[in-house]
Amino acid sequence: MRRFLYLFSILFVIKMAHSTVLQYLELEDIALRSEAIIRGVVKEVSSRYNEERTKIFTYSVIEIRETFKGKTPPVVTVRTYGGRVGDISMKVPGMPEFKKNEEVFLFLKKNDEYWHVTGMIQGKFSILKDEKNEEYMVNEFKDITFKKINENNKLEDLNTANIPSKIHYVDFVKKLKVIIENQKGQNK
Repeated sequence: MRRFLYLFSILFVIKMAHSTVLQYLELEDIALRSEAIIRGVVKEVSSRYNEERTKIFTYSVIEIRETFKGKTPPVVTVRTYGGRVGDISMKVPGMPEFKKNEEVFLFLKKNDEYWHVTGMIQGKFSILKDEKNEEYMVNEFKDITFKKINENNKLEDLNTANIPSKIHYVDFVKKLKVIIENQKGQNK
């Protein structure tokens, strides 16, 4: 029994060391913080070192199919931390990952020449179809611990089970369009 508890403790510490703590962003917050909100298809994914060879970045080329907020060119390059170059890989828990030909819904902001996903993994959804051919947006919050600011302006834990990870696309877009219109009205 003692041996089991010891092993469990080590595994728990290892698991915690590989997780990321993020402030949970409500849809209104992530939309407000984003310069662009788009639906697109991943056309290319490549990773390379920075000039100093101290970090690996992944560059995902996204062909935009629909824009909900902001102005973007027809194709954008999204840069994320992490990736694989040769035998070396760098993984950043909480950083979104892209796959070629994946259909995505993204909340983006621009920094220098590249676009970045707003709120890390919170700003990237994969678009999938079910057996009835209905579209859903899916986001896996693997290795993420969320904190939320409560009414006393203090951080508290948020159970990821309370965050929907599969959302009906049509319902999500309706809600998002209302939020964007309300934000436009407040900025006038």
